[in-house]
Amino acid sequence: MHRNFLKKILLGLAVLILLVFLNNYATKQLLKGSLIEVLKPPLGRVYVVLGSFQTRLISWFRVDNIILENQILSQQNHLLFSKTLKMGELERENEFLRKELSVAQKRKWQLEIANIFQLNTSGAFRTAFVDKGGEQGIKPGMAVVFEGDILLGVVKEVFPDSSMILLVNDPRLAISVKSKEAEVSARAVGSLEQGLFLELVTNQERINTGDLFLTSGLDSLPSALIVGRVASIKSDDSDLFKTVRVEPEFHGILPESVFIIK
Repeated sequence: MHRNFLKKILLGLAVLILLVFLNNYATKQLLKGSLIEVLKPPLGRVYVVLGSFQTRLISWFRVDNIILENQILSQQNHLLFSKTLKMGELERENEFLRKELSVAQKRKWQLEIANIFQLNTSGAFRTAFVDKGGEQGIKPGMAVVFEGDILLGVVKEVFPDSSMILLVNDPRLAISVKSKEAEVSARAVGSLEQGLFLELVTNQERINTGDLFLTSGLDSLPSALIVGRVASIKSDDSDLFKTVRVEPEFHGILPESVFIIK
């Protein structure tokens, strides 16, 4: 009877140990394995989706960064371009003033700088309007120059704060001129798109294409202002005078600012 009791105790302990083993290890592993098998497919799909989302998210951030960098670079380029333009404008203004003041000092001119706010280069006349007038001491007949001593025109009408200028190729303007090369004197009359024509140049006078003509100083304008160069010459033995066309020196380079010689 004592042995039977001992066997029962040992058997109970064995069963208890087996249950503990199954509870703590075998069952846990079985449940773990089963759970993994069950969750493996959906977890795999979730992993793929998350991986794709991560890739897209990173791509979006990179694209946003690239766009932001491009915007910053574009702004920097605009600023640099603006600074370059301003520097170029300042350099041109300085060169403009330097040329004019250098000539003015040599010629002892009193100058008034003016800005052109209206320019008429079509129709029957050639005129410009500037922002200086009677209140600044401007008077009709004053010469208007730029880039040192290039003649743009002559003041025709004066208002309190503005003036109208006849350009050298305006038909209403006639200027006494002489050639720098051959000392030929003539009268230059504006002829719109054709520039100017020289009057009173005889067939006996020597004149060549490219000759430079300046103001003679015989009228109210200062002498030696650059008017233009001879573009073409026509002569006929039956005529007393040559037909001489002059291209204005300012042709193609009309300025924004000019100087009025007082």
